[in-house]
Amino acid sequence: MQEYRSWEDLLEPPEGEGALLPPPAASGGRELPPGVALPPEVQALLTEKEALEKHLKALTGQGEPDPEDARREQCFPVRAHTKESRIEERRIRRRDEHLTVLRQRALARKILRDRVETLRLELRAAQERRLLAEQRRAATEAAAAAERERRLAEELRIRGHWVAQRYQALLERVQAVRGERHWQEEHSAQAQAQARRSLIDRRQELARTLAAQAEQHAAHKEAALHRLTDLRTQRSAQDEEARERSAYAQQQALKARAERSEQDEEARERSVHAQQRALEARAEQAAIYARLDRRIAGGESRD
Repeated sequence: MQEYRSWEDLLEPPEGEGALLPPPAASGGRELPPGVALPPEVQALLTEKEALEKHLKALTGQGEPDPEDARREQCFPVRAHTKESRIEERRIRRRDEHLTVLRQRALARKILRDRVETLRLELRAAQERRLLAEQRRAATEAAAAAERERRLAEELRIRGHWVAQRYQALLERVQAVRGERHWQEEHSAQAQAQARRSLIDRRQELARTLAAQAEQHAAHKEAALHRLTDLRTQRSAQDEEARERSAYAQQQALKARAERSEQDEEARERSVHAQQRALEARAEQAAIYARLDRRIAGGESRD
């Protein structure tokens, strides 16, 4: 049987020496003779060979473990996943997702309640402002109506005073006419009678004029009062109708906001259901991939 020869046996001897030198010290424990040194390239190759052998023994479990590798494993531990650990991770992930959805729903409900409360406070403030505005407008209208009544009374008083002055002037004129009549009685009885008739006619005409003016003033005053009452009634009806319209519009706005909030809640619930279905589909897909991996691993082990 031929003996195995390594590359160390094929080294050329140095110049001037006819016989082969013994091989250098390697993993076999042989030493070089004194005064003989290996080239740097050979020493680098020997060092690399020893390192590779040590690494191969460490990988196969035959040699002693490297302290550096043990320290690295303790610094960066690698967790070994099993079927139970993956199921537990999926259960924890689903529980966290469910808790997140519940927190989002609670936050959405709180936001909705805050919005409803804000709208209710705004509506109450608007109603209070509207009531204050209506009270101010009613006070202003009452003051304006009182001012109009005062002006009308003042105008009636001035007109009555003017009529009294005209009547006084007419009386003075009558007295003057009477004096003139007494003065003219000496001249002609016919002229006196004619003046008397003329005076009587004038008196009657003046009385009719004064009566007509008084009736006209009373009719104007009554018509003005009726118009003022009608204006108040009409204004009250218009204000009531405006309040009813405003209340109806606010109710419709609140109803529309509530419907939009319900629609947003339904959309969020549908989105959450869709996410849950997607997660379930991903879990089923992961389970299918796991079964395929186990089948493939079982086939490889049988091979």
